[in-house]
Amino acid sequence: MSHRSRTDARQSTRLLLCLLLAAVAAFVPASVAVASSPAPEAKTSLHIGWVQEPDNLNPFIGIQGTDYMLWHLNYDFLVGFDAETLEPRPGLATKWEVSADGKM
Repeated sequence: MSHRSRTDARQSTRLLLCLLLAAVAAFVPASVAVASSPAPEAKTSLHIGWVQEPDNLNPFIGIQGTDYMLWHLNYDFLVGFDAETLEPRPGLATKWEVSADGKM
């Protein structure tokens, strides 16, 4: 085999290896994405990032505003507020009455 034919064979081999590596590099991320996607019947989780550590997760003794937001995500309240009018809306309490003097 001459020097020229060996050089051509090496170049062909390198080209073939580069094409093979390119094909593998294109295939691996796609297969990982398919393998890591949840099955349709799998449960879905919501992860929420928080900037500050909560003071306490117990709604009876926590005092910070971030604690209140966490409680609101986890527990139902007696009343909520309408997003547009800020009027009270039913929560756990389905109805309520205001006293004659407007204090209760």
